[in-house]
Amino acid sequence: MRVYALEEHMVTAAVTEAWRRRDPRLAEPMMKWAVSGDVTPALLDLDEGRLAAMDDAGIDTAVLSMTTPGLQNLPAAEAVALQGPTNDALAAAVGRHPGRFAAFATLATPAPAAAAAELRRAVTDLGFDGAMVNVRSGERGVDAAEFWDIYEAAAELRVPLYLHPRAPLPAVGRAYYGGFGEPVDSLLATGAVGWQTPD
Repeated sequence: MRVYALEEHMVTAAVTEAWRRRDPRLAEPMMKWAVSGDVTPALLDLDEGRLAAMDDAGIDTAVLSMTTPGLQNLPAAEAVALQGPTNDALAAAVGRHPGRFAAFATLATPAPAAAAAELRRAVTDLGFDGAMVNVRSGERGVDAAEFWDIYEAAAELRVPLYLHPRAPLPAVGRAYYGGFGEPVDSLLATGAVGWQTPD
């Protein structure tokens, strides 16, 4: 029996730089942890360190995906400019370690038509298994009709879109999970409770 791990998150230096330009305070908790936390080296590592951690955990194949919020908090033009290089970096890692890595595409959801085109490229040209999409793009839920191009592309390609939670909007976070100080506020707003409740 082979063990496959999903939600094996990664990040690239180009994406963290874009996050810093967009929000120098890194207000969204996952951005802060990805850019300057204990997990940063592991997220950036698509080679030996990650493989060693997989071996320690008994994981045969990791399906790599961009950590939240991905490109979904960026202006459309910047997100589009980053989606191709990000997916190319993922494809290169899969190529270096065939059988150990697979990948979900990173999509520029602020530009749905471009995201759909990139999903087609990632699946047909790069051999990806689908895409990971965070449940909010900017301030909009990805169930809005404006994102249907992405779903139609996935249906046409017969690949999954893995929906991943994202930290709540700041007003929701303050109202429901705030007042305890950091890091408790951020933990409550994400993995502890926030990801299990809608915005």
